[in-house]
Amino acid sequence: MESPSGENPNSTKQKPQKVTTKNKKPFKYAWPIKAGILTLMLALMFGILSEVLLSNASIVIAIIVIVFLMAISIVFDVIGVAFACCPLEPILSMASKKVKGSKAAIAMVRRGDIVSSVCSDIIGDMCGILSGAAGAAVAAKIIMSQTGAVAVIIASVVSAVITALTVFGKAMCKRLAVEKCVPIVSFVSKLLSIFSKNK
Repeated sequence: MESPSGENPNSTKQKPQKVTTKNKKPFKYAWPIKAGILTLMLALMFGILSEVLLSNASIVIAIIVIVFLMAISIVFDVIGVAFACCPLEPILSMASKKVKGSKAAIAMVRRGDIVSSVCSDIIGDMCGILSGAAGAAVAAKIIMSQTGAVAVIIASVVSAVITALTVFGKAMCKRLAVEKCVPIVSFVSKLLSIFSKNK
């Protein structure tokens, strides 16, 4: 029996099958692997460079280098924390007002984990390597006239002081980074927008 439209209801009509393609999820460990490889390469390069440049440096120059590297490490740690905890809504509001650097800020806040890793881990580690080499140069100058246990104690004290001051500075500035994350992100983004097309 045919239907009024002329079609046989008992006939099986084949429906075109939809081809579904599953979106491949990005490899979630890709960035940590890249960061680890990059850090390893930079650590080797800067480690050799620091040994060559600072092995014969005077105590004054070595101390200046240490203070400078500690400051860089603390500043970049602040930037990394600020981008990691910055909410997106204030940045979107800045973009709607066409504030300079807001587009760059949106892109970086959305990838806050990577920005934080680059600033706090990679750059921070490089500064740690160089400051350690500078500290070793200072210790070497001090212990040249010392031997045995005294030399070991002096070298250990110099290394401990550098580490303690760096950690102290980072701990003091982390609260500032959390409380002032939006102004920090805005300021950094304005600086970076000079070199970026995403204004």
